[in-house]
Amino acid sequence: MALIAIGKTFDETHATLLSMMEREDGGYNWSSKHNSRFEMSKFTLMDFTLNRTKLSTPLMLRGTQITPAPTHKFLGVILDHKLRWKMHAAQAIAKGMKQVLLLRRISATSWGVPAKLMCQLYQTVVVPKIMYAAPVWLQPAYSGNHSARIRGSKETIHPCPIPPHAPPAHVITIALNKKEAIKEFTKLKDRTLIFTDGSRTEDGVGAAAVLYEDYQHITTLRYHLGNASQHTVFEAKATALLLAVHLLGTRMEVTYPATILVDNQAVIRLSERPSARPGHYLLMHSRSTIIKALNEE
Repeated sequence: MALIAIGKTFDETHATLLSMMEREDGGYNWSSKHNSRFEMSKFTLMDFTLNRTKLSTPLMLRGTQITPAPTHKFLGVILDHKLRWKMHAAQAIAKGMKQVLLLRRISATSWGVPAKLMCQLYQTVVVPKIMYAAPVWLQPAYSGNHSARIRGSKETIHPCPIPPHAPPAHVITIALNKKEAIKEFTKLKDRTLIFTDGSRTEDGVGAAAVLYEDYQHITTLRYHLGNASQHTVFEAKATALLLAVHLLGTRMEVTYPATILVDNQAVIRLSERPSARPGHYLLMHSRSTIIKALNEE
């Protein structure tokens, strides 16, 4: 049973809690009618506040003093008196890590459980343990002006987005340095070139893709993701790649083979085989669009 009282002071909330227990239709009356005696030693009192100047005082309940506790586990969620959720988040991570390590022991390449079953185990065992009651404690996202919170907003990250034996959708090349990159560019003979970039400025995070055919500018696509508190540069680079892939599939001027130029090694590597990380859905969509465009060629 949980009783919640809201007030301007703890003395006011404690008085409300005492009334909720002692009144005619209160807690003790319910206990007597249902022959369910309260065990006072198991009672826990928590005073929630973000005001450091407010001091918590014990609550006297039928001769028993109940001292406010800084934390308490209720229905599997660790509550703290400031509702920061740090202890519960740490517990969720620890539980998930323990389960992942157990799965790792049965996932050897030569003799372990197949990757498809490992993904199922991860989704059905590990994820529920980590994300239990997530809408309550998960760090909320913010609206553009930070005036409103979106409680429980999160991205679904698939643990195994690409099957291990899936063939690559395209060929990637990463130069050792800037000088080598310029040298490789001068050797390109493809008629279709798409330059991409994603960046963060004072105005926010954005991405762009520029299509050239026979070194003639055809068109430019731009996309504004939002402010820097909501999006990362990695997302911007991945979005720029997605814009380039969109140009491949929609512009009649495009000829194959075509080259997309990206200035981020992580995006280049992950575009071939996206991994389970935030923002991977952008690269997954890019990969599937490339496959579709090549099949329609």
